[in-house]
Amino acid sequence: MPKKTKKPAKKPTRKIVKRPKRSVFGLKLHHASFLALCLLAIGWGLIIASGQTPKKSSADGCVVSLILVNSCRPWLGAASDNYPSPYASGSDTKSQILGHEARIGRQLDIVHTYHPVGNNSLSSTDLYFATRANTYLFANWKPAAHWADAGGGTSTAEQAVNAGIDKMAKSIGAIAPKQIFLSVHHEPENDTSSGGTCKSYKGSSGSAAQYKAMWSNVEDRFKNVDHVTNVVWVMDYMNYPPWLCVVDQLYPGDNLVDWVMFNGYGNGSDSWTNQVGPFYNKMSTDHPGKPLGIVEWAYAGGNNYSGYFDQVRAALDNNTYPLLRAYMVYDSRDQGSDTGSNRRVAYTDAGAYSQNQMDHYIGLANDPHLIDGGVVTSVPIGVLGGTGSSGPIGNPCAALGITCDSATICNTGQSGTAETPCVALPPASTRDSASTNNCTADCGLVAKYAIPFINFLAAMVGVVVTISIVIGGIQYTTSRDN
Repeated sequence: MPKKTKKPAKKPTRKIVKRPKRSVFGLKLHHASFLALCLLAIGWGLIIASGQTPKKSSADGCVVSLILVNSCRPWLGAASDNYPSPYASGSDTKSQILGHEARIGRQLDIVHTYHPVGNNSLSSTDLYFATRANTYLFANWKPAAHWADAGGGTSTAEQAVNAGIDKMAKSIGAIAPKQIFLSVHHEPENDTSSGGTCKSYKGSSGSAAQYKAMWSNVEDRFKNVDHVTNVVWVMDYMNYPPWLCVVDQLYPGDNLVDWVMFNGYGNGSDSWTNQVGPFYNKMSTDHPGKPLGIVEWAYAGGNNYSGYFDQVRAALDNNTYPLLRAYMVYDSRDQGSDTGSNRRVAYTDAGAYSQNQMDHYIGLANDPHLIDGGVVTSVPIGVLGGTGSSGPIGNPCAALGITCDSATICNTGQSGTAETPCVALPPASTRDSASTNNCTADCGLVAKYAIPFINFLAAMVGVVVTISIVIGGIQYTTSRDN
């Protein structure tokens, strides 16, 4: 009988489980993700192409321009020293400033410090306040004892000063994008030896022409050699009548100065109006469009401390000097003496602490016109710009760090309040050159139609990306479970 052959055993078959297709809106997951990324790139590209820059805000509806002008109110600042315990925890500058803030019950907007010749870098105290949120540093800095040495020449002395200038530039540049206010050799009038219309001079630092050359060299090295651009340049005057004869000759030029600031000291029976008014009128006339500020002010030499503080507050409340966008008190002894010409806001000339006197200054420091969310004191037209106002042609808002508004072009968002240069025009306006604030056409259309569309597109991109990730994750988990 023939042998029976065994049939080959059947190979076990695997049950094939069909995984559901990972898809979004009919597209495979990786296709949907790729599409989402493309849309995201397009959205960001459109935002960049629109020329809009982020809005810098100090409070709802307010902006801080690229030269640090607050569109809604002036800044409050101070230099403070010589307060003993318990009014300050130490004699160092940081402790003294923090003590000043504790006494007035609020944070300063500007902290004022001083750098003598040879001090060519920001101190740890400078860095603390310069990098603190909602605070700006104002540094007074002297690059050289003799202005001719800082003129940018090739002599050994000039090259040594240039090295010091570069050191300070790099120190300031290291905290970018945070900006600081910087003055080059503050109050130069009484240090000038010649160059004005004065009958005689007191100083030995150099001529007015040498001062201007020093300033030009410093700013040029900052910008073009060290590439430091986070400086707001401030011309700092004494505002002392005997030296008005050299004020004009010392001015570096509107193209090199962002702010003009000056002192407002009162003595004896002096009034705030008499001390500030004449120089304010001269600066606002000679340099229209420049923001002005009081760089140092205090009272001494009499018994009218509280009255002087109240006069400052009254002028602020009445908007007597609308171009003044900073008030920085000099809260320190004069010439290091506890008695006689004592400029500390809480001390009398006799060196006695006066809480009543301090209370008058506290009232000024917390006046609604000096706090966010208080009474709005609109910045005059054109003052937000300065040397930093030059922006792209056709985009007057970009250089100011704000967005356009379809109702009042380049408005800050305050419901039709004209805060910026391009105002009271039809809802279509742009800067007509790179360096002026005149407006002629087209910004309003961008604000009204393009920006809302870009915002909508960006939101849709976010929705697509989110759905892609969520649905993809669910389907991937389901496929693993099966």
